[in-house]
Amino acid sequence: MKHPNREWAKKNPEGIKTFVSSVPMGRAGEPDELGGLAVFLASEASSYITVAAYMIVGGYTIW
Repeated sequence: MKHPNREWAKKNPEGIKTFVSSVPMGRAGEPDELGGLAVFLASEASSYITVAAYMIVGGYTIW
């Protein structure tokens, strides 16, 4: 499976380095790290959720 972000990162290593330096977890996220949220939102556990913004960003927004 192609991962557009990974391909972009190979062509633009400085861009990824700049981004990762701003992420408290110290790394970019992996595609499989999104699965848990997708499963939750597709399940009955999220049946009462009507509006929400979920950000899977490794702590990037805590600054």
